Amino acid sequence: MQFEQVSLVWRDDKRDEFYRNYLAALFSSASVARSFIGQLDEALTTIRKDCE
Repeated sequence: MQFEQVSLVWRDDKRDEFYRNYLAALFSSASVARSFIGQLDEALTTIRKDCE
């Protein structure tokens, strides 16, 4: 990820603030979305099998 590369050289309070205010929530939301998509995929797979 680019932020990880940038954070190797960008080490100050603003970097930490940016991470807390924007990226932490984004990573959390992406994790929830990834989990939901996995569950949706399982449900669609079951539905397809039931319809065959």
